[in-house]
Amino acid sequence: MRRFAFVLLVAPAVSGCTTEEDVTQAAVPAEGAPISALVGEVHLHQFNGGSHPSASFLADPVPYEGHISRELVYIEAEPTARVGTCSLYLPPGCAPSCEGDTFCSAPDVCSPLPSAAFVNGGPIEVLGATYAPRIDLWFDATWGGYASDPPAGTDLLFAGGERLEIEGGAGPWRYAGELTAPKRAQLLVPGPSVPIPFVAGDPFPISWVPEQDRTVSVTLSVESPGAYGYIRCFGPDTGALTIDPTLTAALPQDSARTRLELNVSRQVVLPLAQPELGVVFHVVDTAWLDDNYDTGSP
Repeated sequence: MRRFAFVLLVAPAVSGCTTEEDVTQAAVPAEGAPISALVGEVHLHQFNGGSHPSASFLADPVPYEGHISRELVYIEAEPTARVGTCSLYLPPGCAPSCEGDTFCSAPDVCSPLPSAAFVNGGPIEVLGATYAPRIDLWFDATWGGYASDPPAGTDLLFAGGERLEIEGGAGPWRYAGELTAPKRAQLLVPGPSVPIPFVAGDPFPISWVPEQDRTVSVTLSVESPGAYGYIRCFGPDTGALTIDPTLTAALPQDSARTRLELNVSRQVVLPLAQPELGVVFHVVDTAWLDDNYDTGSP
């Protein structure tokens, strides 16, 4: 899979550079303002072995219809099958092979790769995290993306339950808001330090410590020599789910590597001062099992 970052729209109606005065006097948008397109994302992600603050913005906005399950621009083949909230993904084959700026999105279907260009969406400040009381992100033109303080590394950002305050952007693209950090992801079944009990064709139960108002993504991936596939389930935080055996039966029978990943998240879409545009603020914690042990790295 190939991931693309996003970029912030610079409206043609605004000419010249944004000044410090523009930033200071820009109005913070009111809550509940209608949003029809998204132009960027601020992402605080932590996991067993560390954390990664990041941000990116789109030159061309992405239509917003009230729901986001993954990154704003994410390259992935079409699901092979679906049961309930879970989707099966097996690598499709394309003959002839896809060339140029295309990828194999379904059997014998080559789809164009979306393009994205990084732009400067203005500085970002996040306050209130337990382990990183102030998180700053800014655009670094030397490599065309956002840097952060603290940088990505082995330190955690939040303990869970904190009220995080975010403020960012400049001029017409200024935004501000709040979000409660999710509690740490805690897998219950399967448990750590034992082999993941995957059997192709059997139901696969998963449970974790739930928390109200979180969104959960669970991914089970299985790899064997010459074969690979994964199942991803996405939905509200119910604390448990069971992957249907018709989906597990399609995964490799003799697994050389099995991985289970649990992502718990909260997100809010913040309106920009420029009408109808918004920025997504994600806060995510991840726990996983890799083969028969907890690896401590994503």
